[in-house]
Amino acid sequence: WVAAARLPGLGLLALALYFLLPFDIRGYVYYLNTRYAHLAAALLVATAPATVPQWRRPLRLAAAACAAVLAFVMVRGYRAYSREAAELEPLVAATAPRPRVMGLVFDSQSRVVRFPVYIHGAAVLARARGGVPNFTFASTPHSPLRYVGEMPPTFPSEWQPQQMDYATQGIWYDHFLVRGVHPSRIFGERLQSELVVVAESGRSWLVRRR
Repeated sequence: WVAAARLPGLGLLALALYFLLPFDIRGYVYYLNTRYAHLAAALLVATAPATVPQWRRPLRLAAAACAAVLAFVMVRGYRAYSREAAELEPLVAATAPRPRVMGLVFDSQSRVVRFPVYIHGAAVLARARGGVPNFTFASTPHSPLRYVGEMPPTFPSEWQPQQMDYATQGIWYDHFLVRGVHPSRIFGERLQSELVVVAESGRSWLVRRR
């Protein structure tokens, strides 16, 4: 009975962890409890007894129909998000090689998907042009990766761009990806002297050092 109870027990344990664990342990691990939802679902489905033989064909057809409906929804969603995310392409084109990009993302939300998919938009520009963004997981305690040299100075939380101190943090960067707020509200008179808006697309702006 121990072997028979192993999978159901693990499934129930995963389900309990989903409800009992916190969403995150700030600074160490994120999306903690949600990881167990998928594990619980897979384990509990695997514990379902074999179906009655005469039900197998209808169940296969039902499963295929569900997969087809889901595929239609997913394809439509991916296409819509691809069109929306294309707003970053002109900004990438206006980014110089090997940039230092600070992301000032005041609006990380998408009109297509529910998650804050633009929170790390600066990494898109940095990756495309061989540079470095202000935030990566290499700066977090739970990551096995570390910077070889100087760690880019940045504000404490990428979710709070209003905490940026230009004199001690912003001065290190030569590119700024701004989303959700016009750059003039952040940089003020600096846009007339040391900084300039070089590209605007959708709800995003790229500011570069002159």
